[in-house]
Amino acid sequence: TAKTTLVLNGHGWGHGLGMSQWGAYGYARRGWTYDRILAHYYRGTTLGPAPVKTVRVLLADAKAKVVLESAGAWRAFDEAGALHDLEPGKLTLTPKLEIDTGVDEPLAFGASARFTGNPVLVNGKPYRGTIRVLVVKNKLRVVDVLGLEAYLKGVVPSEMPYNWSPEALKAQ
Repeated sequence: TAKTTLVLNGHGWGHGLGMSQWGAYGYARRGWTYDRILAHYYRGTTLGPAPVKTVRVLLADAKAKVVLESAGAWRAFDEAGALHDLEPGKLTLTPKLEIDTGVDEPLAFGASARFTGNPVLVNGKPYRGTIRVLVVKNKLRVVDVLGLEAYLKGVVPSEMPYNWSPEALKAQ
């Protein structure tokens, strides 16, 4: 009979950078502490307070249009920083960065605009923070600007189950 060899090559589902949640879980189950887990994945770093208070998360880039929405009253700020109160509802933005206000002239924002609400939906997904829309090379870039703590409260629970080993959760 002929011998069969099967070779599988891969590294999981992630991007291959940073900490593996499953790896952290396994190390925690072997008795590793959170700081040892972090030292393993992030060699040459130290633990300490974060030097930043806000983070920017790229939500969309090089888009011809984007739909923003809020179920409640919300606000927009144009490029010059002028405030515009908005009624609940949906806006479709194109690189012109204009919205129809129901009067003669559309409201033009310039090359960038900021939107705040609780929450603002971007293409149907809710986000906390301030949604910044910029025109870059005649396309739209959408960035969520929010506090580091708010970002962590939104991201960490979706990355690792709450009932995993406490040291893995601390590392996360």
